[in-house]
Amino acid sequence: MRVARIVYDEDCASPRENDNLGTLCLFHRRYDLPNESKESIGWVQEHVTGGFDGVMLPVWAYDHGSVHYKAGARVGSFADPWDSGQAGVIYIDREKINAEYGEGGKTDAEIVSYLEAEVAEFDAWSNGECYGYILADEEQGEEIESCCGFIGLDVAIEAAKEAGAQEIVE
Repeated sequence: MRVARIVYDEDCASPRENDNLGTLCLFHRRYDLPNESKESIGWVQEHVTGGFDGVMLPVWAYDHGSVHYKAGARVGSFADPWDSGQAGVIYIDREKINAEYGEGGKTDAEIVSYLEAEVAEFDAWSNGECYGYILADEEQGEEIESCCGFIGLDVAIEAAKEAGAQEIVE
């Protein structure tokens, strides 16, 4: 029987190093956060109020022991005015949307979902939700393969199953 042991991955690369749809711009006086556009907070504030052709969402941070991030206008600021607030934005301009999907290829609502998912993945990574698996043949007692770099426990478990694990040990 093939058994996969789920392990913690301490060297998981940031998902922001991948090819992402959105550009994440975060600002905080105490933390070194991603600002992929290298724009200033003034540029972001100017474009939040209008004049931006594309999809731009506020990114909210909740800082209480660890920092958590969410994107989207409907999220608000975690309903905690003392430990949370807007930390930046994630955006994609219309030109890039059209280059990726063609004109009318995706609705703004679909793009919003993608951007929210990118921030959720960054949140999981930044809070150490990084895993891998070690797949072993239980009867022969030997390791068959291993793989790391999965963000989210469910993702690591699914990858282990796809690799042939018949049982998962967390």
